[in-house]
Amino acid sequence: MKITTIRCSAGCTIPHPHESYSNIKLFAELSAELEPSEDQAVAVAQLQEAVHALLSAERDKRLNAIEEEHQEQEARRRAEHEKQQAIYAAERKLNEAQRVLERLQNGASEDEMPF
Repeated sequence: MKITTIRCSAGCTIPHPHESYSNIKLFAELSAELEPSEDQAVAVAQLQEAVHALLSAERDKRLNAIEEEHQEQEARRRAEHEKQQAIYAAERKLNEAQRVLERLQNGASEDEMPF
């Protein structure tokens, strides 16, 4: 038998770093044409190493993208929370100012106001 082409594939499943019950599945496949004088075992080993390096790089790329997205979502959540807190504080101050205004309009003196 004369082998002229080799093909190597690899796959992995990694757990999602921020979501329960969620996995990321990756798969890579490479093929190579053998030269007539090329050692098949060496070529297979080199191709396996290359496909695993490719898979590892893709895994790192995906995890980094997920982490960046997670950080952006957290920043948006924090900003929204701070905005809501500022709105709540402003509404509280506005309500207090309206109560003071109503008391003043109803004839209360400034000495009776809780400043």
